[in-house]
Amino acid sequence: MLLLGVKESRDPNAPAWLFSRWQMTRPTGWDGILAAAEALWEGLGSPEVFVDDEPAGVAIHQLPEAGKLMIRGLSSSPRLPIRIAFYNQTDLVDADLPLSEDVSADYESFNRFLCLFMDSVELSMRR
Repeated sequence: MLLLGVKESRDPNAPAWLFSRWQMTRPTGWDGILAAAEALWEGLGSPEVFVDDEPAGVAIHQLPEAGKLMIRGLSSSPRLPIRIAFYNQTDLVDADLPLSEDVSADYESFNRFLCLFMDSVELSMRR
């Protein structure tokens, strides 16, 4: 995946987050998104899934097609909370994580920090 950009959000009343947008090799449909979500589900601690910003009430493989699927939980590598949003029939993915001493909004260091993880997410769509 190609990192398109990363920005830091600092609200004085909330924890700081890094918001990033990634471009996949090619657009992905719902089946690919579900495959990635299932792979992430197995690798995240305390995962939660949302479809079009509403909590999913069924198993991932039973989710009806929608415009957006977001999964969040505690990643084992990097060991941080992470929130990943997939957009149906597009090549865009958003990945957000809290600002920490291990990662900053600097494009080059953020790309090194998260690129392999995001590449693995994209590969899981193609299995």
